[in-house]
Amino acid sequence: MASYSFLDNTLTINGPNGSFTIGGPDTGSADEGFDIDFVEDADTMTPGADGSTMHSLNATKRAGWTLRLLKTSPVNAQLANMYNADRSAGSQQWGQNTLTMTNAVSGDSYTGAQTAFRKFPRNVYAKNANMLEWTFNSGQTDPQLGSLTVQ
Repeated sequence: MASYSFLDNTLTINGPNGSFTIGGPDTGSADEGFDIDFVEDADTMTPGADGSTMHSLNATKRAGWTLRLLKTSPVNAQLANMYNADRSAGSQQWGQNTLTMTNAVSGDSYTGAQTAFRKFPRNVYAKNANMLEWTFNSGQTDPQLGSLTVQ
């Protein structure tokens, strides 16, 4: 029987203003980790008047990525610096990042090209420290799920 551990997952960012690991072991990832959510359906089904069906394969592979880090994670400062550098460079460097998620054991991988920060994360100062949720938009995300088969 196969098993799963968050420690086998790694999320990295690579762009004109930095390249580093942002999620997984030793990053201060929150319990909620990170997720990838495709924005649009791959198919549009159109019914005909006679009951026939037409399928249209949509070319888009846009996805939203969400990374949750503990307030104390040093990765927050790295991402803030990258966000500010991307913004200050204007359109020349905006949307030029790549996100890569891999699971070394299962073989899962996702690559998100043409990636931009969606927004700077909400930050709450309260009795207990919070987590910061970093969100990204990728124009082209390619997924691959592994078999989780132990060799």
